[in-house]
Amino acid sequence: MIPGTFLCDQTKTICTNGANPDADKAHGYAADTFVFYNTHHGRNSFNNQGGTINSTVHYGVGYQNAFWNGSQMVYGDGMAADDVVGHEITHGVTQYTSKLIYSYQSGAINESLSDVWGEFIDQTNGSGNDSLSVKWLIAEDSAIGAIRSMSTPTIYGDPDKMSSPYYYNGSADNGGVHFNSGVNNKAAYLMTDGGTFNGRTITAIGINKTAAVYYEVQANLLTAGANYNDLYYALVQGCQNLIGGSTGITQNDCNQVKAAAEAVEMVPASTVPTNTPTSTPPYSYNPLYLSFTSSQTVGGIASADEDILRFDGTNWSLFFDGSDVGVGTPDLFAFSILDADTILMSFSVSVTVNGIATTPQDVLRFDATSLGSTTAGTFSMYFDGSDVGLSTTSENIDSLSLLPDGRLLISTNGSPSVPGLTTGKDEDVLAFTQTSLGSTTSGTWSMYFDGSDVGLAETSSEDIDALDVVNGNIYLSTQGDFSVDNILGADEDVFVCAATSLGGVTACNYSPGLYFDGSTWGVAANDVDAFNFLASGTAPTAVPGNTPTQTPSPTATFTHTPTATASPSPTYTPTFTATAGVPGNTLTFTPAADARVSEASPTTNYGTATTLLADGSAGAAQISYIRFTTSGITGAIQKVKLRVYCTTNGTANGPAVYLADSNWIESGAGGVNWNTQLALLSGAFDNKGVIATATWVEYDVTSLVTGNGTYTLALIADSNDGVTFSSRQGTTPPQLVVTLGAP
Repeated sequence: MIPGTFLCDQTKTICTNGANPDADKAHGYAADTFVFYNTHHGRNSFNNQGGTINSTVHYGVGYQNAFWNGSQMVYGDGMAADDVVGHEITHGVTQYTSKLIYSYQSGAINESLSDVWGEFIDQTNGSGNDSLSVKWLIAEDSAIGAIRSMSTPTIYGDPDKMSSPYYYNGSADNGGVHFNSGVNNKAAYLMTDGGTFNGRTITAIGINKTAAVYYEVQANLLTAGANYNDLYYALVQGCQNLIGGSTGITQNDCNQVKAAAEAVEMVPASTVPTNTPTSTPPYSYNPLYLSFTSSQTVGGIASADEDILRFDGTNWSLFFDGSDVGVGTPDLFAFSILDADTILMSFSVSVTVNGIATTPQDVLRFDATSLGSTTAGTFSMYFDGSDVGLSTTSENIDSLSLLPDGRLLISTNGSPSVPGLTTGKDEDVLAFTQTSLGSTTSGTWSMYFDGSDVGLAETSSEDIDALDVVNGNIYLSTQGDFSVDNILGADEDVFVCAATSLGGVTACNYSPGLYFDGSTWGVAANDVDAFNFLASGTAPTAVPGNTPTQTPSPTATFTHTPTATASPSPTYTPTFTATAGVPGNTLTFTPAADARVSEASPTTNYGTATTLLADGSAGAAQISYIRFTTSGITGAIQKVKLRVYCTTNGTANGPAVYLADSNWIESGAGGVNWNTQLALLSGAFDNKGVIATATWVEYDVTSLVTGNGTYTLALIADSNDGVTFSSRQGTTPPQLVVTLGAP
């Protein structure tokens, strides 16, 4: 468990003197990373406050990857290479500076910045293999060898420019964050070493100047939702900011930075600016999903009030067509996208779909078989508001967001009064902690966000009618014009509250500008009824194709405050342990993905099925995989239970649970099947006997779940009469229940 048995701290230059080579490398390379940031940027550790740099090595069984978990680095066997260590610590720097959302283009920039600093550290620390043949490769000294090239991204299937055929436009890998990092990787290489590419010739400005420009961009210019267009303007302006400073940057150097960014097409060729730099990039963030109060054509795309549009910063497209699936009359009042094909929805009036009658106080779940101009799929009841106190017209749900810990955030169009909380207003956000969902909903309410504490008035104009929470930031839109902390906006705008405290006493710092300015995009006469970021919060690590990745996604909702230390040098640990927590606190997670695979149909993907099966029958075996992403775990873990609901009993000997690799795709292209079944990372745990029908089955997986991260649990039977469980698409989805505190 993380962090593990203590091995050494800054008092030892070589951690174990060769007894544990992985620990020695992690220790030394973290020191190299600290020195690079301190020497080049004057930065005191990842948080700039002398935060202790902790590392864990020998993580997992056969785990050949590495990740930053929000507070420390974690490495599998042989993965502590110098560029990998620099890469992971830079995720920590990003967490404390730009806070780039780990999704689509902002996530690709996040990944690329880690590659940039990882490679700069690799090329300057005098360790490892720095020959010309491996220069600009990522992870070449690790156990798995190189996985990306910054100089020639395409040799690993990554794009070197925006128009590259390798540019990934799907939703897996959090929107292709590891693939599309190649665009900025190529730009950084061109700035540093120079070259001719895509009709542009760039003269090298070297590591020192390139690093200075990127640090100015990372620390002072980029915002959480920045896309490549924004990065272009930030690079141009960031370089201008440094002319005449200690790094010796000149206007000619800035011309090279601009040319490199244009060579990789961070801005379309038709809109490449003149040589006059600008500090005002357009409001274009990627991607934002929106629904409007009224029908409108925007960016050439016609939509109605029951539809969802996708905006990628430049282009608009239709994501969900409500009229295709029987909801063409009501207004889509609120939605939250769980993954690429699952959406939670509330409507302005009562609707009946798939034989399910709902009111504006309910939440439906839509599982899509297709989206876009031809939308198809099925609805099911997700949340019955009348079961938990929502019943009046002033309690219509007008905004939704699902937190990574499973809590459902709700704002209503009036003042709600629910069990245990009778003081809510329309500018507030309530949190619902569920004990059951579906047609029989139960749970408890609490105040999540008190709008009056942060300047939102108790008027209908400043009623919160759209929200999403990403990386601790609360993104808001109101029913009418709003004014908070000198930020003015209208009902078509989105603004950001960076919360410093939540609950009954809410406090936040508002970002100085609008996140989305609707008037810029021609929707000033409309109202943003709902919006969402796909894969917001903690995101899965599934990757399309066979390209390896260096890091799982950073924990998006991490809230730990690192302890300052007099000495910023690193400390290291070889295995993983839990830390102290709040006794009795329980977190419940629902799956990010699940699927079964069948020996009898080895190429078939069952990722959208409503059931999971475990069967050991010879020639007809079935295995089920369930992937959870955990976050918000800030203390010692007392117990972790996997709960699955048995729908059909046919077994005299129930399945056992195993830890499995989490690099897989639930459905669609590349979806997991028997022929691509997952590697197991543990032996069998908690093998069951007879399982009764219509009951919850609980597995003790405490030793498999060690903290915040992504975990895949496999159900594998050793008997020839199988058992069927509900999948996340079924009526009773699986749960992962984490109890914190000393036992």
